[in-house]
Amino acid sequence: MIKANVLEQRRKERERAIDGLLAEAVASGGTQDRMYWTLVWDLEMAPVTTNAAQLAEIGYEPVEPEELDDGAIPAALGELIKHMATIGVYLMHTDHLTDRELYTRLVDSILEEQIRDLPPSPEVVEWVDMSMSSFPDGDDVYLSVYATDEERREQADADPTMPMPPLRARLVERDAGLPKP
Repeated sequence: MIKANVLEQRRKERERAIDGLLAEAVASGGTQDRMYWTLVWDLEMAPVTTNAAQLAEIGYEPVEPEELDDGAIPAALGELIKHMATIGVYLMHTDHLTDRELYTRLVDSILEEQIRDLPPSPEVVEWVDMSMSSFPDGDDVYLSVYATDEERREQADADPTMPMPPLRARLVERDAGLPKP
């Protein structure tokens, strides 16, 4: 239950901060649009943290990738993805990565990126698109693996000078089973 208590406390702190901004605006004759002040808080004023710190706050710390043998990686990845969903972080476009590659990128990079500290709720989720990179040879991951034929045609029409990367097969079929908000 500590997880729920921590997340509920963070939700209440966020609401108090937004209420404070709104009250200041009303007192000074500023905009009374709560959505505006919600965006100001969420995008500009909320404290900065990392997903690793948010996970630690709910009592979960992933094992370092190099400490896991290949047989332990799938379970560790499943556990990590489950806990990420608990803090409102969801993955997309992961099928081009092996379990070890995905786990390593999450632990060594994604979880360490600075983000605004927003508690998960129906209106606050974070999506991490794992296709936002290139293959080692420079080919665009999204266009090579995930784009529809129509999207590939549109890209080719938009920039005829850019060579279209070759299609690549998905290494796994993981995305369909990933948690969703």
